[in-house]
Amino acid sequence: GSKNQYNVKKVSNNVMYRFISDLVNFLEFYNRDEFVYFINDLNEHKAKIKLEKNYRKLPSFKDILTIKQCLDSWYEEAVKNDSEKLLKYFPLVLWWNLTTIIPMRVIEFCHIKRNCFSLKDGNYFITFPRMKYDRISTHRTDIEYDTLPIPQELYDLFQNYLIRSEQYGLSNYLISHKVYRHYFSDDKKTYDDNSLFNYHNFNNTIASFFKEIVHEKYKINIISINK
Repeated sequence: GSKNQYNVKKVSNNVMYRFISDLVNFLEFYNRDEFVYFINDLNEHKAKIKLEKNYRKLPSFKDILTIKQCLDSWYEEAVKNDSEKLLKYFPLVLWWNLTTIIPMRVIEFCHIKRNCFSLKDGNYFITFPRMKYDRISTHRTDIEYDTLPIPQELYDLFQNYLIRSEQYGLSNYLISHKVYRHYFSDDKKTYDDNSLFNYHNFNNTIASFFKEIVHEKYKINIISINK
């Protein structure tokens, strides 16, 4: 009959649920701020899907777990071999480990100052910016600072980065732009000495990690990213 004129592929609820989960995980990892409304819509839609009884949610290759495993595995190996590339992707390791404890925007992470750590009563603290966006005013951003405790392992991880990155010169910010320039010298924008490792640099670092480590080293093809 005429109602079958269009070939619409109907997928099961379970397939749809997994697809949405993967997409949300990827968007959260890749650029949470930019897709926040889309992520909320997808999560609302996901909540309405009724799953079949025998469904177990298995992480697919596109899943955030895979990216996390690649990052952990790469870092462990890079430290063990004292790899020349350790500092190249170290900011991603720091960002991942910090934001699992303290959610923050990429831009806030980039603006953390070099002298952000403090020790009080045997506990380590990090001071970081919270950016309030004022869309009406021409001064788009007000910065307030927040101080929260972090575990010693995370403090040690940051210290490891700070010590290793000092050979490239001093930096006002926690993540050194001079280190970034060493690895991404083809990024031809002009910078002064006090340059910030910014949102663009962060995205460049992630894109390079996907290509060089996830795709080429671990041979994982992340479909969402290659489209």
